[in-house]
Amino acid sequence: MSSALSKPVHWVANTEQLTAMIAALSGTTLLALDTEFMRTDTFYAQLALLQLSDGEQIWLLDVPALEQLQPLRELLNQPQVTTLVHACGEDLEVLESALQVVPAALFDTQLAAAYLDRGYSLGYAKLVEQLCGVTLDKQATRSDWLQRPLSAQQRHYAACDVDFLHTMHTALAAELETAGRIEWFQEEMQDLLDSARERNNPADYYLKLTAAWEFSNAQLFALDRLCSWREQLARTLDLPRGRLFKDPQLIEAVRRDASTIEQLRSCADPHPSSLRKYGEQLLAVLQQARLDAQSTATPLMAPPRPLSRAEGALFKQLRAVVQQRAEQFKVAKELLVNKRELEQLVRQHSDGIAAEQLQWPLRLQRGWRRQQLAAPLLEVYTSAQPTPQQ
Repeated sequence: MSSALSKPVHWVANTEQLTAMIAALSGTTLLALDTEFMRTDTFYAQLALLQLSDGEQIWLLDVPALEQLQPLRELLNQPQVTTLVHACGEDLEVLESALQVVPAALFDTQLAAAYLDRGYSLGYAKLVEQLCGVTLDKQATRSDWLQRPLSAQQRHYAACDVDFLHTMHTALAAELETAGRIEWFQEEMQDLLDSARERNNPADYYLKLTAAWEFSNAQLFALDRLCSWREQLARTLDLPRGRLFKDPQLIEAVRRDASTIEQLRSCADPHPSSLRKYGEQLLAVLQQARLDAQSTATPLMAPPRPLSRAEGALFKQLRAVVQQRAEQFKVAKELLVNKRELEQLVRQHSDGIAAEQLQWPLRLQRGWRRQQLAAPLLEVYTSAQPTPQQ
């Protein structure tokens, strides 16, 4: 079946049209949502189009043209509304940054499919084909969504992205109930919403820079300061972090203890304009960090070190447990425990941490993962031979 739209589509580009849409959606408890945005040379994604549907009608909101967004924020923030999305990660980020909105409740059809072992990271078009028997045209995926007017093809593509969410929600929710996975799925949705509310906090970005795992405490202190300075500057100027200074450039500046522009110039080839405009600021932050590090004895957490070959054996044993449980539960294995979480357990084993003092990864500290995975993982952990780090 082709992707002919099954619902009327309304274009919303002024206050009158927005007011009419808000009135039509009054009392809605299930709202399908998708976003189209551009992010090529900005820190924040530029929300170009917001698609909404109540299952009966579709609205395409020309967000840049709307002068008053508060009624839209109030609609999306209503506590009784469950927001239907597919692959919500970027949508949640854009909603928070552009509209200061985090939905009260969420149903992600991509994750629902994963909890039903239909596939992990299954694309929207593929899931629509599975559940609705419709083949979608995805040619407009990478088009310019900020251009106006949008082409007929772009509008059709955008409308299709919410046209089938209600139908898929009905089917997937029923399957989750039948499979006994609805509580697991709801826990996942709440975790995603909690993460979305905390995403704006840039603290501890330096921990993502694994190349700095061997840094001394003073070096980590300086790297943390540089990352925080760059983060604030990127947000203020609305520029990508890498447009200012890339991660390897900050790492090299700390590693080489740079104190001159010439030394910075040799740190992983920084962009000349960034060096000219912000190089002195970077050096000042680095110099102040050196001074402050001398008066603090607080140890900083280091980025995770790579596993040794010997540690890899324990990692494989733990991963085998995850694979076995995924097959038993009939869910995508990626939902259970990720690589980073397993590595965290392996490193603690190498450090001689006893089972009763084990610091479980956050997702394994509670909920269904704790109930279903902690015991078999702990059995492997306690029975494994000591593993040297190197």
